Order: sequence, then C-alpha cells, then structure tokens
Amino acid sequence: MPTLNQSASHSNNKKSKKTCPFYKWMKDTPFVVDAFNYGKIDNCAGYFLTHFHSDHYGGLSKTWSHGPIYCSQVTANLVQQELKVDAHWLCPLPMDELVDVTQSVQVALMDANHCPGSVLFLFVAGGRRHLHTGDFRANPRMCLHPLIRQPENPPISHLYLDTTYMNPMYAFPAQEECIEAVCEVLKRDVHEVTVKKVVNPLACLDTWIKKVVVGDEQQQARRTTLVLVGTYKIGKEKVFINAAKVLDSKIYVNNNKKQVLLCQENQELNDRLTDQPTKAQVHVVPLQDIRYDKLTAYLDQYKSHFSNIIAIKPTGWTFKSTEEMKQAPLQEIIQPPTTKFTLLSPTHHQSKAKIKIYSVPYSEHSSFRELASFIASLDIGTILPTVNLAKTREMHVILDAWKYEKQAKKIEVVPFMTEDHW
Repeated sequence: MPTLNQSASHSNNKKSKKTCPFYKWMKDTPFVVDAFNYGKIDNCAGYFLTHFHSDHYGGLSKTWSHGPIYCSQVTANLVQQELKVDAHWLCPLPMDELVDVTQSVQVALMDANHCPGSVLFLFVAGGRRHLHTGDFRANPRMCLHPLIRQPENPPISHLYLDTTYMNPMYAFPAQEECIEAVCEVLKRDVHEVTVKKVVNPLACLDTWIKKVVVGDEQQQARRTTLVLVGTYKIGKEKVFINAAKVLDSKIYVNNNKKQVLLCQENQELNDRLTDQPTKAQVHVVPLQDIRYDKLTAYLDQYKSHFSNIIAIKPTGWTFKSTEEMKQAPLQEIIQPPTTKFTLLSPTHHQSKAKIKIYSVPYSEHSSFRELASFIASLDIGTILPTVNLAKTREMHVILDAWKYEKQAKKIEVVPFMTEDHW
C-alpha cells in the first residue's frame, strides 16, 4: 500500500502531465501532429512530425517509446542522428502520394517550402480532407498540387494553419527576390573593389561566370573578402548555396553542421562542402553570431587569409509593412506588390570598417499577403491557427472577414507570375 508521501507524489505527477491541446489532434483520426511534449497520449495511434525544428519536435529523445513517428525521410534522418531516437519508431513516408496509415486514414506529404524535410500533411479520413501546414512558406505550387487543387479535389474541411505572420503589420519579399538581392550585394561589394579590370561588372550572373576571365592576382584579391551567412541548425540553406554559386566558392561549416547538412540528401550542396575554412569564401555560422563583437573575433582568427567580412543575416522580422493592410479587404491584400525588392543596405559601424552586416528580410514562413493568397485560393471549411494562440481572437476577426468575402466569388488560385511565389 503506498504511503501518504508516495500518494502525493503520484498525484503531483498526474497533475504535472500536460494535456495535448485540441489543435494538435487531426480531425477524424487517432493521430496528433507536432505533439511530443505530452508524454504518451491516450488513444493516440501515431505521432506526426512536420519538420526538424525544436519547437515542433520538443519532447523527442532517445528514450522515446510512445508510438510510431511519421515524417519525411530527411526529417527521419535528422531525428535519428541528432536526437538518437531508435529507428524502430521512425516511419518515413513518401512525398506527393496518398498512403494508407490505417484502414480508414490516408496521408500525403507535400513540400512545405520551409526548411529541408518540412512537409504539409494532407489527411483523408471519414470522407473529409484535413490539411496541416506545419510551418510553411505558402506558394502557388501548393494550391496547384494534384492532391490539393480545386475543383478537381473536394474542399479542405479543416486547415491547421501556420499563423506565425498572421499580422498585417509584417510583410516581406519573395525568397527569390531576397536571394537575388544578396547575390547583387556580393557581386558589387566583393567584385567591384578587388576585380576592377572586369568589363561590364553589372552584366548578368550567367554572363559573368561564362565570359569573364579572372587572373591569378585578381582571383587572390577577390578571395580576401569572407562571406558569413547566419543560419539556424536547419534552414536558410538557399541563401548560402546561392552565395557560394555567385562566388564560385566552397562552403565551410563545422563538423556538427556538416552532419546536419548531410542528412538532407542534397548532392549539389554536399559537393560544395569543405572542412578547410581557408579554402572557402563562404562560411556558415549560427544566426546569433552575426554581431560585431563575434565577427571581429572571427576575422581576427582568419586575418592571414581574409581582410574583411560581409555578413548576411536572414530574418523575416527585418521588414515591416505600412499600416495600409490593417483594414484592407482580401482582394486588395492579395494584389502583388507594385515594386520589386532589390536593394540591401549594410549596417555601418565606424570602428569596424572591415565588417559589413546586411539584414535580409528572408523568411521561411508565409507573409501576411501569402497567407491571404493561400486561403483565397482554396475552398476551406474551418481554419485553426497553430501559432501565436494568445492572439487567436484577433486572427479570427481577419479570417472570418476573408471567409465572408470569399462567399461572393468563385474559388480559384490567386494569379501568379511564377509557381514559386505570389
């Protein structure tokens, strides 16, 4: 018979166990999504993981034994390598096809355009379809996917939506525009000073690569500029891959980061990696290290090979929109911007003339306008926010207004110039 103290301890343990919130349960299924912080969940037949970011996999560890984990192959690679979860529990699913996970539930994985391995989950169960975005950067390609596109497919009954930027005060350009702006900065800041004899330096990148012959002396001079790109453990890969392409450079990462990148099964990236920092003009560092004191120490460490640093800090929070979007109707919000984002300005520091920091409004989450475009492109029953839940009421004011406005028009994909972005 337990003692009084043992009974109290057991009672406290029961109380301390967190209850899995409703928005993590997928309707009509016995499955949860990104719900690893709640111990073994009663009546749960499996745990789905959208991507390998800690706010989504939190609770997973090598002692995991609560049930199967469904995810993409890249995410499975990362979970096994970084968290040491037994492979027995990992159930990687194929991309872009419906598969049976039970006799009554089918699931399809689609690229979430967030970080490598990130996916949308489409659940088909009980005669209804439910879409969980995880974290995502919405684009037209998602709405055109053969398993999603309407009217070829039935409506989405429940949309579990990444509402990280469900706020009209924030907006940012397409990823492609940000990458182009970074490449222009590198061509300008690296090449104009050290490769002065290049003819027509403003020519397009392909022409420059194919036609300009750089002498040994000029090549050596160009190499004196070191480019640092700040990243999370996983994410922002497009930025440093394209920076390396512009500079025709290898990419240096430390061994821990290299092991993470190898999990992504990206041969183009793997071919550019090197473990010799002085052999690469592009180095990848933690995002929090893009600050002057850290960069000064970094430059000092490699001063025999590099004379100055250009640091790229990609983060969506660097770019604010005007107040105009606050009360705008859906049809106005989804209109494409009238100007293209092309200009980046460095942060200057008088005592650090050899260091330039460029903050880039590069985000791997959907902007407010992209969320509006995604929602406007699909017939959706109920939308459940999954981020910033303290502001759920405010978000529903906007979402309800959009739903009402959609009733007056035919549902079709919002016009686009490229499937990569609106």
